Amino acid sequence: MRQIIYLTLLLLFLASCQHSSQKLQLVEEIIDSQPDSALKILKEIDYKKEKTQSEKALYGILMFKALDKNYLDLTPDSLINFSITFYQNKKDNEKLGEALFYKGRMYNDAYQYENATKLYMLALDNLEGSENYDLLAKVYSDLGRISVIQNEFEKALGKFHKAVFYASKTNNNKNVLKEKINIANVYRFEKKFDKAHQIYNEVFSNSTDSIISGLVLQEIGVAFFWENVYDSTIYYLKKSLDYPFVDINKSVRLYVLADAYYELLKLDSALFYAHESLTYPATFHTKRECYRILANSCYLKKDFKTMAGYMTHYQTMSDSIRKIDIQTKATIIEDIHQSNTKVKEKSGQIYWLIALIILIMGAGIYILYRFIRKNRIISEQKRTMENSLKNSKSEIEQNKTMLRESMKDLIEKNKALKSNGKKNAHVLLNDETVLEIYTQALQINNYEAFSQKINAAYNNMICELTIKFPAISQKEMLYCSFILLDIPQNHAMVLLETTPNGLYKIRQRLAQKLELSSTRELDDFLKSTYGK
Repeated sequence: MRQIIYLTLLLLFLASCQHSSQKLQLVEEIIDSQPDSALKILKEIDYKKEKTQSEKALYGILMFKALDKNYLDLTPDSLINFSITFYQNKKDNEKLGEALFYKGRMYNDAYQYENATKLYMLALDNLEGSENYDLLAKVYSDLGRISVIQNEFEKALGKFHKAVFYASKTNNNKNVLKEKINIANVYRFEKKFDKAHQIYNEVFSNSTDSIISGLVLQEIGVAFFWENVYDSTIYYLKKSLDYPFVDINKSVRLYVLADAYYELLKLDSALFYAHESLTYPATFHTKRECYRILANSCYLKKDFKTMAGYMTHYQTMSDSIRKIDIQTKATIIEDIHQSNTKVKEKSGQIYWLIALIILIMGAGIYILYRFIRKNRIISEQKRTMENSLKNSKSEIEQNKTMLRESMKDLIEKNKALKSNGKKNAHVLLNDETVLEIYTQALQINNYEAFSQKINAAYNNMICELTIKFPAISQKEMLYCSFILLDIPQNHAMVLLETTPNGLYKIRQRLAQKLELSSTRELDDFLKSTYGK
């Protein structure tokens, strides 16, 4: 340990005596083994005063790499943007691929999976034929994790196997074991627990690294939790707490441990470990689950006031996760990217055909004839596709109309049934009956199911309003839906558990949040925007 400290101090001393180009060279040499020392040296360099553009470009990559290895935020993006532009102009594909990867990881860390995937695909384009196997393994590993998050498990397995392939070429057993853990995790998500445990045990027996050993013990504990074997969950997760950790792993260990105790109704332990988890860096999902455990434990302890506070945090985390989940799936972006690549390749072939036309006129005429004929076929296919698209749109509109009418019709039938067929008897229905009518017709007690129906019938209203106006509460969103469904005000008050004055205040708040000048515009705005 002392030798490492002395070596670090010596490197820092030498770095202070060197020019920036020599410092950058030193950083390249030590960044993998001593990323903390590399970061300190980089911070001593005044990036804006670098004399050459090549040094600035290299600085950007090294800074992002050092930040990444120290599990820090990858900022500012102006650094890596300069590197990308420089290496694009220089046509240095390998350095450009590395710069694109780190910008992609910046988006990945910010949960912007669409942008991350696009940059990872561009990085792979530039790294084609490269022997930078460590970087290729990282790209495929990140793509695999995105596929897991988006429940594309088959795609994730393919990417993780590629990551193992490239990691094995670096002779870095630690990275190989990391990717094998990722593969085991996919099997766990698919509930193939025997396969998962087989790989976990293989990794643990082959690991000589304490971080890897702690990580695999963590994942074994999580797997047992998924299998509802809570005693084993607690055993392995507590064991993993004795090992060092990186990034978000400590919060995961504590959160799953808290959940296991909650399932065993050991509420004090559940509360303790959930609180502990929230003190460490964590994803939105981990934070949400911690607040769920805290809220449910407080409920069972009849501490309803504290529970309400946790429920607010739980809803905030759920909203954040919902925004992440509506992103375009990475597999779609990959397919589009590959299609565009093929188009570019075909474009290059066309230039050769044009050159051939100039050299051989006779052959050129024939090729031109075939080209025109092909275009005609494509035009006909395009017209056919456009007609098909129009028909599909018309069918979608019909389906929306039918869904709206069916919901309203079901409400009216339930009203008639509850009023025994008497004319206007439903006006005097009691609150309990009103709640029962709309619960049966609209699943009003299941907000997620209700939201899906409203989104399908009214042009994705709830999703769109959630994104554009995140301040709108769930109760206010329900009232927007009631307006579109023409639900009477007296019934709306029952469903929202409010008074006439309370309902008017809801309308006022909605008008403000939707940036309307008055409540009179509310109904027209919703019906003209989402009721068509």
